[in-house]
Amino acid sequence: MLVIEILPVPLTSIFSLYVVRKRPLWLPGIVERLYIEKDIKHDTAQPHPDKTSSIVTRRRCTIGLSIMILFDFLVPFTILMGLYITRRRPIWFKNIVSRLYADLLVKNKNIDYPVEVLDGGPTDYKTLEKKVIELQKSNNEFALNITIKNKKYEDLLR
Repeated sequence: MLVIEILPVPLTSIFSLYVVRKRPLWLPGIVERLYIEKDIKHDTAQPHPDKTSSIVTRRRCTIGLSIMILFDFLVPFTILMGLYITRRRPIWFKNIVSRLYADLLVKNKNIDYPVEVLDGGPTDYKTLEKKVIELQKSNNEFALNITIKNKKYEDLLR
């Protein structure tokens, strides 16, 4: 994308503006997967964002990205900002995405989970239950393998 950014049209900034305005449903899932390994403590002292904060955040992001588009015509820095976000995973980015999607997220115990079906369609609970069972099985298998490896390692040390 950096090579494409050298062209006179700042595609990354324009795509970012599209994402902020249209709010596709895949973005919260990507951000959650990006931050899954990062140890984030949820601050319960701050109120949860609501629909009005989502609108305000969308407006501010639109203004900020519009300014970035203007600067990107001179120096392509939006792609570098994206690289910084994916490598360092700053908490402010996750907070912005949470505020941007505040009216589309389900709140549960101060943790935001993206809603898979937002168009009012039925949720397939049996499929979800099967996925949870498969995940529990794979977690149990992983824990068993780690225990076996630890015992072998302890035996080697003796």
